[in-house]
Amino acid sequence: MNEAKVFGPYAPNRIMDDICLDLATKIWSGMKEVRQGSLSLNDIPAVNGWHHLCDYCEWNADCPHFSGLTAPELKEDLLDLKDLKLEKEILSQRIQATEERLKKTFHGSVPTEIG
Repeated sequence: MNEAKVFGPYAPNRIMDDICLDLATKIWSGMKEVRQGSLSLNDIPAVNGWHHLCDYCEWNADCPHFSGLTAPELKEDLLDLKDLKLEKEILSQRIQATEERLKKTFHGSVPTEIG
């Protein structure tokens, strides 16, 4: 905690505020329609896939959204990313080994001063 820095007061995010207010309005309207009998509870639209508030939902632990890959159209991109990260790790190791070898080579070839 020695490196903790104060970053200033919280500033609300207008976009998230608008999303929350819009969602709250939809939930309230849906609840009123169900209570009036003009809408069945099963007819209330539910989020299909990711939603901005998923991270904050108290039901996300057993939500079907989190049960597996939810964006099959991104499968190839995710596999490519995995391969790229592996290549990056291999290159990083090669760079480190080459640097060490060059340091040792040049360290031995630099003349030392005779005092």
